[in-house]
Amino acid sequence: MESGECCLFVPYGCNIDFLDGELQDHLVKNMIYHFNLMQAKIKELEDIIRKQQELLKARESKIFRREDELKITDELKIELIDDITLDNVFAYLLNEKKQCRVDSKLFNVTFGHNVNWYRHHLKNAKIKQEDVRDLIIQIKGFWKAAKDCGKESKNMFIMKGIQVLFEKIEQHEVFAFHQSTMSECKHNRLKIAGSPISDLFWATDETYVNESEPFEPFFLVEYKQPRSLNVFEEENKVLELTWEKTLKDIKRQKAKRTKQTSKLKTDFNKLCKYGINTSNLADEKVADYLKCHNNSTLDWHCYNMDALRTYYDGDSKHFKRAELIKALQKTKPRPLMDSSLADLVIQIASYLIWSGTRIGILLAYPQIVCFEIGEKRDNKYDIKVYKNIKHDDFEDSVLELLSIAQYAKELKKNPKCLREEKIFSCKKRTRTEFESENKENEKTQVKKIDQIEQHDQHEQSESEKSEHENPKKKKYNEKF
Repeated sequence: MESGECCLFVPYGCNIDFLDGELQDHLVKNMIYHFNLMQAKIKELEDIIRKQQELLKARESKIFRREDELKITDELKIELIDDITLDNVFAYLLNEKKQCRVDSKLFNVTFGHNVNWYRHHLKNAKIKQEDVRDLIIQIKGFWKAAKDCGKESKNMFIMKGIQVLFEKIEQHEVFAFHQSTMSECKHNRLKIAGSPISDLFWATDETYVNESEPFEPFFLVEYKQPRSLNVFEEENKVLELTWEKTLKDIKRQKAKRTKQTSKLKTDFNKLCKYGINTSNLADEKVADYLKCHNNSTLDWHCYNMDALRTYYDGDSKHFKRAELIKALQKTKPRPLMDSSLADLVIQIASYLIWSGTRIGILLAYPQIVCFEIGEKRDNKYDIKVYKNIKHDDFEDSVLELLSIAQYAKELKKNPKCLREEKIFSCKKRTRTEFESENKENEKTQVKKIDQIEQHDQHEQSESEKSEHENPKKKKYNEKF
């Protein structure tokens, strides 16, 4: 592509060029095109499922060769899984990139909550407020020195400085677990387990579940690229509609339609007449666009400027396109054709459920999106998505993050959920205990290998001894 930025859907076949700085516009304008690419991938996965089902049937029959199984599994490039249904295609699609997500049916999401934490930590702090502000100034200098490093890693420098400040205020050490691997995580009832990696966990002690995952984390942070959280700036109603629509679209099976060229051309002309942008619009989506338009649910970004003015009740002469769309979303909210919202929400929800953490944030400084998960009730979780936080002042951003971390520390943790059974049976171990346990396991493994080698040597010596005592038998064996 012409720009330094890369479309998120390039791995799925997107080949549309766009100028530098236009990635967000590209994603919005070509949402339907990207969705078609995803549907094609789902179709590919359906073929994989069909082949796997054939393999399972072949396994049950007596006439089956090992060579056939190796040939099919090599062609599929994925492990054979017995429990496969079309309803679970979305889970396989996510796992294709070595990702793992919790089934969205296991939690409810509500958007636009007002913050319920208060900046009380400065009043309760055991250090002077002047010292706190001096530390913030130092963090700001550190940030300025690192802010040109690019991409998600900028946020890491922010959190390192805030950790120092948090420890000073709390008078207690906080342990940061970077790039923590959560092993044996499950989607739902599927026999699919993954090991997603979280950018940052905070915990009050240095105890482990495995080599990198904290035993009882209280705060989760995921780093994101600048402007990647802009979708959370939309109206609450727009976010709710987008969340519901995206889940339906992703999980819906591809509809099979047979249309004549004349009918397709007629629908296409109708779209143009209604002022709907048809550039890069796939033929199979023309009818969907028309249906959404007739139901008044088509994304405002799909219309041209003249059409948008007809829908706005007031004077729109001085509005720019983005301003006019924003005004329409306030009075006549419609869902966005942007799947990034659902992906971000499901990611954080999954990490909170697996780890037992109650508070998690998406950080793309200066944007902060906070998530809070409640206790499990009726086999479901309730997740609050707080209003998008964006401060122009650096000090305000730091104080906001400190407040969120303080609030997270005070909440009662949830038990880890949707993990393999051996994770629940893990003991709380320090790094020293974990390393010593690994050494003991290595010694035990070496001992077992030595025993096997000694046994093999003993059998070999016995065999040689037997041959030496019975030379006639050896000659007989060599003869035949």
